[in-house]
Amino acid sequence: MNSKEDFYSSVIARSPIGYAYHKIICDDEGTPCDYEYLEINPSFEKLTNLKGFDILGKRITEIMPKIKESEFDWIQFYGDIAIHGGNKEFEQYLEILNKWYRIYVYSPEKYYFITYFSDISKEMKIINEHKKMEKAIKEAEEKYRTIADYAHDWVTWEDEEGKFKYASPACERISGYTADEFEENKSLFYSIIVESDKEIWDHHRHEAREGSEINSEQFRIRNKDGRIVWIEHTCRQVIDKEGKYLGYRSNNRDITSRRKMEEALKTSEEKYRFLTEYTSDVIWIFNITKKRFTYISPSVFYLRGFTAEEAMNETIEEALTPESVVVVRDAIAKTINKFIENPDEPICYINEIQQPCKNGDSIWVEVSTKYRYNSDEEIEIIGVSRNIEERKKAENKIIYLSYHDQLTGLHNRRFYEEELNRINIEDNLPITLVMADVNGLKLVNDAFGHLAGDDLLKKFSTILKNQFRGEDIIARVGGDEFVFLLPKTDRAKAERIVKRIKSSIAKEKGDKTILSVSFGWATKNTINEEFGNIYMQAEDHMYRQKLLESMSVKSKT
Repeated sequence: MNSKEDFYSSVIARSPIGYAYHKIICDDEGTPCDYEYLEINPSFEKLTNLKGFDILGKRITEIMPKIKESEFDWIQFYGDIAIHGGNKEFEQYLEILNKWYRIYVYSPEKYYFITYFSDISKEMKIINEHKKMEKAIKEAEEKYRTIADYAHDWVTWEDEEGKFKYASPACERISGYTADEFEENKSLFYSIIVESDKEIWDHHRHEAREGSEINSEQFRIRNKDGRIVWIEHTCRQVIDKEGKYLGYRSNNRDITSRRKMEEALKTSEEKYRFLTEYTSDVIWIFNITKKRFTYISPSVFYLRGFTAEEAMNETIEEALTPESVVVVRDAIAKTINKFIENPDEPICYINEIQQPCKNGDSIWVEVSTKYRYNSDEEIEIIGVSRNIEERKKAENKIIYLSYHDQLTGLHNRRFYEEELNRINIEDNLPITLVMADVNGLKLVNDAFGHLAGDDLLKKFSTILKNQFRGEDIIARVGGDEFVFLLPKTDRAKAERIVKRIKSSIAKEKGDKTILSVSFGWATKNTINEEFGNIYMQAEDHMYRQKLLESMSVKSKT
């Protein structure tokens, strides 16, 4: 396929418009009886919920057996275009998929046709809703002569004596009483007000009578069936041109559902406020646009020693250690564009950072974060911070034990082998490898017990820690064996170091045991030399020394 074909294939594959390539199947008489799916793009799958691996190479009657039962003969329609050519664009509701589509179809060659289509269900829904609304308004206008007669609210008119002169039909739906009942009984409305709310009503009416402004109040009534209904009562006194009081014009709206929602929202807010304020984790919101915290739960006091107000006044730089500021900034830079591209994708990010405490310490926290847009279309980070100080200590202890010898505190063989690869570079040449073996350790263990042997190893380890440089690597690689890697150290310098260690060993006095160590060393001068050979040379040197020294140590022990 040439580059131009690749380009058009890529366009089709990435197009938001559904694309499908078909072949018409005809019977023996040449009449279209079916069609087959040959190619589709991803948007086709998304718009129809039909996957390529389920439909490609299959006929429409296999995929949708009821296609022939539909009101519109799709097979014949597409067959005419595929056989005779041409193109058509139209809008159609597909009952099988329960969607409206705008479809464009044409035939590139005989017996084949291509369809492009897009989902216009939302557009058609809006159009249909507008049509229904227009129809309802027209019917209402034809049915009722006044707005009050078909208003959703219960509209009333009272004369100067408080007698109902008019009550709209909605009064029966809201109160259960008919308009005639209200017009016949002057005190009926007051009698159905819940007893504890009558004081609200009296005060409301007094204010309405004293002024000409519209007054609004909420109270409860008990309808004819005994059900409590919340009413939002809005009224205004009516005065003629001469200033004579004529009565009240009022509007009563059933707000029971709204009040229930408000109560449910209040309960929900109290529940979540309780969760955020009393959970041990710290819940917070940081406005990226304004670069400040807009909420921090009170539990921050138990985490860091700051009150919520103090923590909210901190900048991001003050709320984190310098190293964690870098971590957080990098994390935001790497993830915020994903959110902007797809705000609805539920992605949560987890990072481990350190925060300063009020007492000057710092604490490790695990932070779970998610982006969102607030009501002002500003990007915010919602976060939950959890204290992981103990976990980090445990992790650090595990890491320490994995690279250190538990008895002596020196590094172990694993650390030595990993560091060997790290320092084996030309800049560190010459590198001297020193091997040391504690003489007579088995004899000490057998004669005085393992605690005496352990004490001997600890003494030697202490000497080593005091004699070596920070860049030197000291490791216990066996029961009585130690290895030292000395970068930028030639043979002569290594000999001086060993001599200094032997001098320190000679000063050690023990009640029952004698500290004696045999040393051997070899130096790597060129990068091409194998460390394996250096190790063997040092080991041979060490064993020669051991043969000379061990009999004397055994005898003294």
